[in-house]
Amino acid sequence: MVHVNVLADALKGITNVLIRPCSKVIIWFLTVMTKHKLGKLL
Repeated sequence: MVHVNVLADALKGITNVLIRPCSKVIIWFLTVMTKHKLGKLL
């Protein structure tokens, strides 16, 4: 059971490390796209 918990924690840590930068990039990309779309609309 302890080994399973350690593996689960490791996976959570890895996913958090991978997801956080990706989410920042996605948010940045979305903000840039919305700005461009707003610029085109205006």
